[in-house]
Amino acid sequence: VFDEERLFDSGPLAGPYNLNGVRIGTPICEDAWHEDVSEALAESGAEILVVPNGSPYYRNKFDRRLSAMVARVVENDMPLVYLNMVGGQDDQVFDGGSFVLNRGGRLAMQMPLFDEAIAHVEFVRGDSGWEAVEGEKIAHVDEWEQDYRVMTQGLTDYMAKTG
Repeated sequence: VFDEERLFDSGPLAGPYNLNGVRIGTPICEDAWHEDVSEALAESGAEILVVPNGSPYYRNKFDRRLSAMVARVVENDMPLVYLNMVGGQDDQVFDGGSFVLNRGGRLAMQMPLFDEAIAHVEFVRGDSGWEAVEGEKIAHVDEWEQDYRVMTQGLTDYMAKTG
């Protein structure tokens, strides 16, 4: 997994795009773990970062994700929406746990681990820029329950997809 460099060359960094008057920066997956990509998007006018991700589970991975994304928010002084996929795919299990951070790294919304979920995220523009309205913060189960869920979801999805 994560062998993209064997098959693809990096292209030029795309700047933010405009969506209904909001400039969105989209560091994709691992790009968000490195400060330079988010910094370049901020310098080119991004107002909100939206991070689509396929980050597989391992114990305490959510804490690492959250810490890395808080760093991006603090470094660039803008909110961030982190979207992680859910489900088993080949030899990886993706645990979801999407979240929204406001300036200063404050958690505005947290989605469940291992379950698909849809939520509406509302942003309001204030004097200092955009901020997400506080939403539901679903508590995550303990690490033993997470380990159990990753094993059952991995097996269930593998069997469903391979017949």
